[in-house]
Amino acid sequence: MKIYCIFREVPPPAEPLSVNITAEPSTKTSQYPNMNRRSPQSSSKHQGIRSQKSNDNRRIQRLKASVTTLKMKLKERVDLKDVFSKNVTFRRLIEAQVERHKHRNRAYTDFEKTSSLSLYYSCGPTGYQTLMKMGLHLPNRSTLGRWTKQLPMFPGLNHRLLSCIQKIMEKFNDEDLDCLITWDEVGMKEFIEYNKFYDMFEGIIDFGEHGRTLEPANEALVFMIRGINSSWRFPISFYFSKGATPSEMLEKIVVDNIKAVQNIGLRVRLGVCDMSFTNQGLYRAWSITPSNPSKIFNDQQVYFIHDTPHLIKLVRNNLINHTFLVREKKKSKKVKWSHIRTFFEKDRRVSSRMAPRLSKSHIYLKDYSKMKVKLAAQVFSNSVYAGIATMCRLRILKKDFKDTADFLKKIDEIFDFLNMSSLRNDKFGRCAAFFYQKIGKLDDYFEFFESVSIPSMSREPEFLRGLKLTLRGIKHLAIDLYKEGYRHIYTRNLQQDCLENFFSLARSKGGHCRNPTARCFRTNFRFLFFATLIHSPTSGNTENCSEGSFQKYVENMQSFMASENRDSYEQKRKVIARPTDDIVEDNKVGLQSAAEFYSVNVVRKLKFGKEQESEVALYMGAACIKAITNMSSCETCEKMLVQRTEQITPEMGKYSLVDFKQYDRFSNGLAYLSKSESDLFQFVNSTFTKTTCQALNSGGTKVLSGVLDRFEKQLLVIGWLKEDCPDHRRQILQHFIRAKMYQLVKDKNDAIRQLRSWSQTRRDLRNQ
Repeated sequence: MKIYCIFREVPPPAEPLSVNITAEPSTKTSQYPNMNRRSPQSSSKHQGIRSQKSNDNRRIQRLKASVTTLKMKLKERVDLKDVFSKNVTFRRLIEAQVERHKHRNRAYTDFEKTSSLSLYYSCGPTGYQTLMKMGLHLPNRSTLGRWTKQLPMFPGLNHRLLSCIQKIMEKFNDEDLDCLITWDEVGMKEFIEYNKFYDMFEGIIDFGEHGRTLEPANEALVFMIRGINSSWRFPISFYFSKGATPSEMLEKIVVDNIKAVQNIGLRVRLGVCDMSFTNQGLYRAWSITPSNPSKIFNDQQVYFIHDTPHLIKLVRNNLINHTFLVREKKKSKKVKWSHIRTFFEKDRRVSSRMAPRLSKSHIYLKDYSKMKVKLAAQVFSNSVYAGIATMCRLRILKKDFKDTADFLKKIDEIFDFLNMSSLRNDKFGRCAAFFYQKIGKLDDYFEFFESVSIPSMSREPEFLRGLKLTLRGIKHLAIDLYKEGYRHIYTRNLQQDCLENFFSLARSKGGHCRNPTARCFRTNFRFLFFATLIHSPTSGNTENCSEGSFQKYVENMQSFMASENRDSYEQKRKVIARPTDDIVEDNKVGLQSAAEFYSVNVVRKLKFGKEQESEVALYMGAACIKAITNMSSCETCEKMLVQRTEQITPEMGKYSLVDFKQYDRFSNGLAYLSKSESDLFQFVNSTFTKTTCQALNSGGTKVLSGVLDRFEKQLLVIGWLKEDCPDHRRQILQHFIRAKMYQLVKDKNDAIRQLRSWSQTRRDLRNQ
């Protein structure tokens, strides 16, 4: 075995490093300068890297924290569909607000229109303005005004209005379907207006399906329905009349409204009205008496009574003027208003009064005070009875005053029985829970009024017949309802309070207007109907009501605003609504009555009246041409006008009014008409009255369209329209006719105002 050894040359050892450890650092240069010191460029570079690294670390920490927060929010996220799963309408409203925030200039959708109108009708103008200030992107009230013009609301029955009520009542219980219908009239201002949107006259007699008459209206007849034992109520129709509605026409209107309500699934059980002479004539025509207080409509029996508050006022008013005689078995009692007045004068002299609510307004009544039910109810009260009875016992008053006190107590008991509004009440007589236990008292009250008479009257007073009819009607109705499962009746619902409240709300719209015009009343009726539609409960279950009532209301608004329905309604009114039923075209009597309606002869009675009308017609014609040319910038139409700088010939007509209308003599200013235009406008002005009367007497509500169609058949107008630019010429003629419409309506209103002032002056002279 051989062993080989390999040797490699080893380099010599290096010299040892001489490092002075104990020596203090000095400023002398080291042997290796690059190992102990960096350059300025390298130091700043490393410092920037460290700073950037620390910033990146902090950013990473922030992003991690953001990711953690977003993960937690994602876990807690709630979808709108989950939150508003039961109320889809409100979810759509929120989504629409989000889209409106992104795109503010886009057009409003149909849902935004209907939801905005729903908020406006439910919250009112003030509440709607508050929602806009809170940040909701809602249309302005002027925009809503343009949309509401698309909601047709005219005198007469509106079947789409009834269909809205029918949809709201789908959740009604069977007991909630029993209702009453009530009607009453309210005063209105005699004021005629021309509505260019609907092209019709407003403020004239209008009975809807039964025709229109060319006479100014001053009364509005309103019909309303409400539940027997429910709180829902809806106005359903209105009509305009001059004075009280005639009994013959009232009979047709009442029958139409009762049958229309029955057709939507409601059961009309009762009819309530006041004791006006037209309502009494209606009851006489139907043979409505205390022994027979009902009439059958569509195989349903409907009872008829009079309004209890009105009856209380009539008792008080008759007691002021007459002495009542109450017959009893042994003697007859006399009831006098002077007894109540004497008690008041004695009671007011002491500080601690027995009847503190009595005042001069209760005893010394003025004209308007006679209409307040509160003043009558506080006189026929238990407090006044107790005060008079106490003074009689103390011999402060005579014994015969006790007869008047007993009469007051009896009227108070009857009013309490007919004014039950709750199941429990501190006053036993007003507890509806014991209605059927006390129903026998209705016979006692009937016998009491049988014993009442007025010696100064030769026949039975009207208010006594009304009271007996009301007592019998409520008794028979209560018996029928008891057989169907009723165990109580709120007799306060069997009154006209809902209708009186409606009238007060109609007057309060647009300021406190106690005498609204026909147009204002129509718009107020539309507002109050939709406000009532959304506020009225759909059933006794309020939870179900709150879930879908607003959604159902929005759907009703969408169907009500449908354009095809609106067009069919306008077409229907054009066929069936006539100015008069007895006037035929070209009938002299008809033309005379229409001319009297317009009062167009007021100016012509003056001296030089025709010349004045001619001057005004030329000025109006030039203004109409100028208005159309400014909108269209048509050079052809501008040739119809002649400027001041051009030659004016006498054949063009007299332009005195235009000359004096010039406020700047150094500019062209007002223009004159050429020969053909001057002849045209003078012809239209001279024949306008006759043509308008013929158009209205032929039927229809489209006034401007009918007048324009008749003028287009005239030879002079036909030749003028065949010239250049016929479309603009037709617009000019339409513009001129519309201006004449406004002028004639103004003349009629001036004549009405003058007649009213003459009547007031004659009344003042008679009083003096």
